[in-house]
Amino acid sequence: MLIPSSFSRSLVLPITLLFTLLAPCAFAEEAPPPVPAQPQGAPDLAPTTVAALVNGAPITVADLDRELGKRPGVTQMLHGPNSTVEMRNKLRLSALNSKIDRDLLLKESKSNQVSFTEEEYKKVYQGSIGKFGSEDKFAEFLKGMGLSLDDFRRELETDLLINKYIQSSIMGPLKIPDEDLKKNYDSNKQQYALREALKVRHILIKAEDQTSPQLLKSAEDKIKKIHEMAVKPGADFAALAKEHSQCPSAPNGGDLGFIEKGQTVAPFEDAAYALKLGEISNPVLSQFGYHIIKLDERREAKELPYEEVKGFIEQRLKQERGGEIVKTKVAELRKAAAVEIKL
Repeated sequence: MLIPSSFSRSLVLPITLLFTLLAPCAFAEEAPPPVPAQPQGAPDLAPTTVAALVNGAPITVADLDRELGKRPGVTQMLHGPNSTVEMRNKLRLSALNSKIDRDLLLKESKSNQVSFTEEEYKKVYQGSIGKFGSEDKFAEFLKGMGLSLDDFRRELETDLLINKYIQSSIMGPLKIPDEDLKKNYDSNKQQYALREALKVRHILIKAEDQTSPQLLKSAEDKIKKIHEMAVKPGADFAALAKEHSQCPSAPNGGDLGFIEKGQTVAPFEDAAYALKLGEISNPVLSQFGYHIIKLDERREAKELPYEEVKGFIEQRLKQERGGEIVKTKVAELRKAAAVEIKL
């Protein structure tokens, strides 16, 4: 069954670390919430600065910077030449609120004696490794983000506990009446249609620090050589991606699946949508580096009947309404806890 990718991604409550670690190297990211501007020239916060107290336990700036280190692309924003105090504090405030909510939900999960099975753990863990081809490659990717496999395992255990708690205590008992499902479908038919999408592969040579002409030229030279190989008759694009690409999609032959308009950064999207079936793009520069893109399949827009999407509408409405219940629960936990934000 075809599922509109525009809403299928929202059907499962995200596992925090997995979502951030496995984000592809071409997709746009949401900006963190604003914080009050700092005076120009203001010094950065010391790592030992207490950003918040939760039930008397301190959360320091160093804790937040470690949390942010788990998010792809954030290291450059924190420590790059264009980084500012205001930018760093925006990121830290976003990480702080996420960490407080997550820690409170974890405590609630343990209070409710929530647990997961070894089979459930292995399924998610092996699925994570599978995206990189092997545990060694996954470990190398984590190392580049300042994390170890043990760090990942601890984060995964935390996320599984929180998600099990949310599923059992909130999502499980939540029921959506049939009339609400049909009303939602009738009011949002376009939303439940399959939009035009492209199935693409890419090869990425990273060039995240584009302030350095030497690094940019080096990445450009590499991608040009790979492009020459990719456009030769009989060339295996997937094999070249496995060998040369610096994106986590490399073990899968550079496969990014179906992308819709608005999901990837503009230079990538413009180049991809200009391709004919089977065609390979010239090198394209984005904020991630240089890409070569291959179009494998083009999916036309199509309206889906109610019965085909009813189950997914139910899951989506449960997600939305459950999300509001989770927000209310977190607000209650915050109110019951002694939370003092100092950032």
